[in-house]
Amino acid sequence: MIVKNYAGQMYDQLASLPGGFDEALQFIITSADAGDENCLKFLQYLLEPVGEQAETLEEVCKLAGVDPFIVASVAVSRFEQDRVLRARIQAALRVDAIVQAAVNSALMPQGVADRKLLLTASGFLVEGSKAPTVVVDNRKVEVALPSLEDTLRLLDKAKPALLPAVDGEVVNVQPKDNQ
Repeated sequence: MIVKNYAGQMYDQLASLPGGFDEALQFIITSADAGDENCLKFLQYLLEPVGEQAETLEEVCKLAGVDPFIVASVAVSRFEQDRVLRARIQAALRVDAIVQAAVNSALMPQGVADRKLLLTASGFLVEGSKAPTVVVDNRKVEVALPSLEDTLRLLDKAKPALLPAVDGEVVNVQPKDNQ
């Protein structure tokens, strides 16, 4: 591809992207292939002997009659699109592990926020209500429920009442014969 290191602000900006100038140039080529006229003109002059004699990419843009900001913006925009697509692919590949970790955390007593997140993301709980609401039959029939935190607090307070009152020995008591 292009071996020459150009001077100038545009080159410095494109070279500062992860992947450097070569990857930024690939994004410009992709845009030209997709029909971007500015990128196409820029590349035509960049690859011609006249463009190779230029000291800066700004000079190449001037020869091509294009705005250097537009060409650099296209490269940066394509870079951002590429980064988002890569992140989506990575997230999709890890979604099972992420969901399993969230479920495991939600099963713990201190996992209130995780339970709320999972139930809201699944569409079971409706966001924005003052009291949590449950979607019934996907018709958005809202039923007000006490908050999850209140329910857990009540259960925590009720726990001692659920335990046996006295630890001890069971004694078989028989009624007296004369009663």
